[in-house]
Amino acid sequence: MAQTETDTGRTEPSFLNRDYTSFLRGMCMMMILFSHTANEFTDLLAQYHLNGMLVCGRFATGIFFFLSGYGLTLSVHRNKIDSSYVCRHLRNLLCPYIIFWLFYFLTGLCAGHFPSAHAVLFTDFLLLKMPDADAWFFRTILGVYIVYFAMARFMKPYSGTGVAVLIVLYVSVLAISGVSDWWWNTVLCFPVGILYANYPHVLSKRLPLKGFVVIACLFVVCYRFVPFHLVRAILPPVICCLFFASLSLRVSVPKKESVIGFMGRNSLYVYFMEAIPIDYMDSEEVGLFVFVLGSMLATLVLTYVGKSVERLCLRR
Repeated sequence: MAQTETDTGRTEPSFLNRDYTSFLRGMCMMMILFSHTANEFTDLLAQYHLNGMLVCGRFATGIFFFLSGYGLTLSVHRNKIDSSYVCRHLRNLLCPYIIFWLFYFLTGLCAGHFPSAHAVLFTDFLLLKMPDADAWFFRTILGVYIVYFAMARFMKPYSGTGVAVLIVLYVSVLAISGVSDWWWNTVLCFPVGILYANYPHVLSKRLPLKGFVVIACLFVVCYRFVPFHLVRAILPPVICCLFFASLSLRVSVPKKESVIGFMGRNSLYVYFMEAIPIDYMDSEEVGLFVFVLGSMLATLVLTYVGKSVERLCLRR
C-alpha cells in the first residue's frame, strides 16, 4: 500500500509499509540478539525468575517469517520471475553469509585462535551452517525461497497456495517425527504472510482498540493455559503477527535513518554477525551486561562494515 509523508518526516500509518516493516524487523532483531546473548546466562536468569524473557527470540523469529512471506509474495506478484530476479534474491541471501564467514576467519586470525577446529568450520561453511550452530532460520528461508521461485516461475497463479501447503506438510512431518517445536513452529508464520499479501483489502481493516485487547487476551490464554502442546507452540507466534500487522495502521515511524531501522534493513547481516562476538568473547569473564551490550555494539559495527564490503564488491 502507498505511504504518505507528513511535514515532520514521519510516515503516515498504512498497512505494513516499508518503513514500518523495517522498524519492526529491527525491533525483532534486538529481541533475537538479546535472546541469543542472554542465553549464555540461563542459570543466572533462572535464579531471578527471568528466564522466560528468552522466549522473545521465538516470537521475533515468527514475525520475520511472517514479513518474509508477506514481502516475497508481493514481490512475486509484481515482478517477472526470470533468472535475473532469482539470482538477485539469492545473492542477497548468500552475500551476507559469505562475508560473515570471511569476517569470522579474520577475527580468528587476529585473536590467534578459533573456537573450533578448522575442519569443523570448513564443514559448517559448506553445509550452510554457522560455527557450531545449525543456522536453521537461514537454511529454511533459503529453501523456502528456492521452492517459491520455482513455483512462481512455472505456476505463478498458484505459487503462494502451493508454498503454504508445502510448509504445512513440512511442519506436520516434523511434528509427527518428534522434532522439537522450537525448530519448526515459527515457520507457520510464513503462510500467514502469504495470506495477508493475497487478501490485503480484507485483512487490513483497522481494528478498534477492543480488538487489540481481544488479541492480547487470546495470546495470554494460548501461551499460558492451552493444554494441547502443539496448539500452544504454534498459536502465540501467529497471534503476534496478527497483532503487529493490525498495529501498522495505527503507528507511524520516522523516515530518518535510525539504529533500529538500520538493523531491520540489514537483519540478515545482524543475524550472522552476532556469532562473532558471542563466540570470541568470554561470557563468564565479562558478565551479563557487558556481554549482552558489548555483543550488540560489536554486531552493529560488523554489520555496517559487512554491508559496506558488499556494496564495494557489487560496485566492482
